[in-house]
Amino acid sequence: MDGLMTVFHMERSTDSLHNLQNNLPLFSEYDMQAIAALGREFEVDYINLAYTRTREDLRDARLFLDSLGLMTTRVMAKVETRQSLLNFRGILAAADGIVISRGNIGLDIAPEKMALVQKQLI
Repeated sequence: MDGLMTVFHMERSTDSLHNLQNNLPLFSEYDMQAIAALGREFEVDYINLAYTRTREDLRDARLFLDSLGLMTTRVMAKVETRQSLLNFRGILAAADGIVISRGNIGLDIAPEKMALVQKQLI
């Protein structure tokens, strides 16, 4: 492994907000500063884009990375909300990799439907 980048993020939702559309910025100011600083010091292989909503999120992440000179950095999309499930095909087509957050998805869909959703995603 040539390098490692770990970004911690704070939970952006609460139990009372399930099924709402997430309209928060893709990256916080802190996220952008951290990625830029680490990108200057290390060769960043991957970033994990938490709460990916649409393929446009991935496009915006790619444009941001490219503006920092991180053209070879790959973007993993984390699918963890109903919104991302509804846009899964576009996310899958645009991402370099996918992480499925079954725990968070389980908060947005009925437990009895979880197995069906997992089967469809695979």
